[in-house]
Amino acid sequence: MTRKRRAPRALLGTSFALALLVLAGCSAVPTPTDTAALTPPSVEEWSWATTGWSLNTEADAPYMDRPPANLTSRDLDDTGLAIYYERNSDKVRADHPVVYAQYGISALIEYERTGQKQWLERAARQAEQLVTMHTERGDGWWYPYSFDWTYDDRTLTAPWWSGMAQGQALSLFSRLAQVTGDEQWATAADHTWASFRQEPSASEPWSTFIDDEHLWFEEYAGDQPPLMVLNGQIFAIFGLYDYWRLTQDPEVARYVDGGATTVLSIMPEIRNAGDISYYCVQVDFCARARWQDQKYHAIHSWQLNTLAKLTGDPQFSEWADQLESDWQPAA
Repeated sequence: MTRKRRAPRALLGTSFALALLVLAGCSAVPTPTDTAALTPPSVEEWSWATTGWSLNTEADAPYMDRPPANLTSRDLDDTGLAIYYERNSDKVRADHPVVYAQYGISALIEYERTGQKQWLERAARQAEQLVTMHTERGDGWWYPYSFDWTYDDRTLTAPWWSGMAQGQALSLFSRLAQVTGDEQWATAADHTWASFRQEPSASEPWSTFIDDEHLWFEEYAGDQPPLMVLNGQIFAIFGLYDYWRLTQDPEVARYVDGGATTVLSIMPEIRNAGDISYYCVQVDFCARARWQDQKYHAIHSWQLNTLAKLTGDPQFSEWADQLESDWQPAA
């Protein structure tokens, strides 16, 4: 029997938790009389389930076997910046942090493969735009979505945030720092890492939260309940792993471990036996055909195989094999 995920609760902070209850159509709980109860736990008090992996320093970095962007199909402007148009718009251009980060990562991989300087310049151009567009919360740098995003019957109101965007920006900055030795990219990576250590908020950027003692990096963080998306969770982990390779910081490794432990914990809910896997695990929302997608099913398998290499744990590959046996595209 599949265990149903409880509504996200721990470490949310009272005001944020109340907002989620209202959005989910639940009755708000009474306001606590103890004002101390309104203060969310500090980062130092955060704890979550871990497995205790020793991360593999010899593994190929994520994406080396599968660059995240097609460098020939994405249009660039005169400055070399990837162009994104808002969905369902008449070519209204907008900043899209994942588009920039994915193109930048792919361009950097191409630079390392060919040595052609144009690819390094294009990778740096995407990183420059991420730095330009960032907003700050304390030491954390955040890369906002400035347009609303509708899925199913829900709409995230701009600005909203994404653990996936934070993670892929972190991958780009960390790799640029390693390849170029330029301190500006190490600084950008440090500030992006700081964003992962900030608690949820009803009024400020957030993506990290704890559910049922498991560490999450929410892909769609804003004024809707967390979807708890598998691919976004793992892309965030990839960014943290890249930053760990840069810094060898054991605290970063703890976040990688916690995030990957969460992945294993939800795989029974992600898997749809004999069919396409589910995109997300939000209780009473994701386990339906609307959230089955052939493209993401293949991404799930690839991501799980990558986590097996990074952690040395064959359980990830076993789940990848299981998904592939459940469904594969017709030959």
